[in-house]
Amino acid sequence: MIKKHYKNVKTIKKNTQLMDYYFMGKYHFSPYMACEHGCIYCDGRAEKYYVEGDFEKDIVIRRNLPDLLAQKLPSYREKGTFLIGSGISDPYQPIEAEEGLMRACLSHLSETDFSVSIMTKSTLALRDLDLLDTINQRSRCLLMVSLVFPTDEYRQIFEPRASTVEARLEMIKQFKARGIPVCVLAMPLLPGISDDMASVNLLFDKLKALKVDVVMPGGLTLRPGKQKDYFLDTIESHFPELLSTYQKIYKGNYPSGSPENWYVGKTMPAIYEALTQREIPTFVPHYVYKNAYPKYDELFILLKHMKKLYQYRDVSIEPLKRADSAYRKWYTTHKAVFNRKRSMTQEALEQELWYALNDPLSSVLSGNPKLTNFMKNAVFDAGIFNYTTLKLE
Repeated sequence: MIKKHYKNVKTIKKNTQLMDYYFMGKYHFSPYMACEHGCIYCDGRAEKYYVEGDFEKDIVIRRNLPDLLAQKLPSYREKGTFLIGSGISDPYQPIEAEEGLMRACLSHLSETDFSVSIMTKSTLALRDLDLLDTINQRSRCLLMVSLVFPTDEYRQIFEPRASTVEARLEMIKQFKARGIPVCVLAMPLLPGISDDMASVNLLFDKLKALKVDVVMPGGLTLRPGKQKDYFLDTIESHFPELLSTYQKIYKGNYPSGSPENWYVGKTMPAIYEALTQREIPTFVPHYVYKNAYPKYDELFILLKHMKKLYQYRDVSIEPLKRADSAYRKWYTTHKAVFNRKRSMTQEALEQELWYALNDPLSSVLSGNPKLTNFMKNAVFDAGIFNYTTLKLE
């Protein structure tokens, strides 16, 4: 039986430092803590997060979140994406059907120019498709669906109360039909269960057919303590022949829960190659986030992504490394001033970036006129960098 614990939240997380170029949240909140889905592998079971009580039944409900959001929105000086959800709680877990915090928050956001990214494995998100469609048309919405199994065979064991695989695939189809970009979080892929290439290829083929915009694969982390013990108990019960394999892969007992390097080197290159063959990006592509952030944040994200993308193709990234280093210095220096000077606007800082990109003596140019011209076209003009062809379009 679910026990509700109502609490008020005092702040909404805001990233004022370097942009996270992976999940790319400028602002971040989660309406709940702990999760009814009861996924066996969930990192939220670890002592690090200290979820009081039964992780699957004692659900914290941040009931004042919609009112706090409405209060804070007018005060934000920078546009950007609200990343909704977390690694230890799903914003659309079953209790949301009763509490309605997500719909209330989205109602406020739909009246602004802020973009939204939602992390979920629940088809309850379809209830709010009308609001998410409005947000996508006004600014941008990105649905980030957690999906690690191609069929329900193992989903029933490891994600007992989450939406079925087919239901999630159908949700992706409906979001795509509205023109809303979809990212699939193919994490964590479980050793010996969902990391084999037969399973991976089957999943990726289904995602390719649905024309998902990006797939982010990732491995399983097992933090020593409650999370690792709980997960290995399940392995011992359902897959006893794999127990010794897991003990070898996670023998280091690293605080982060990371597997041994030999396992990562053995599995992940083939998984990334499978996505490359299908021309599916592994970073949120430029066309999804273009104009969703201040120009200075957008450029920071783009340069970070380009370094990784060219590196994957075994192309020399020395010019990009120099440009990224030069821009990072400009970015951190000017952002520090912006954070201190409350009267300064986003538009004013964007203007400073424009002047820097057009000043031949500016350090942000890094002595590379061709790359500087690319930056201007990609960020200030209509150019979009294609993550598949690696060309500006």
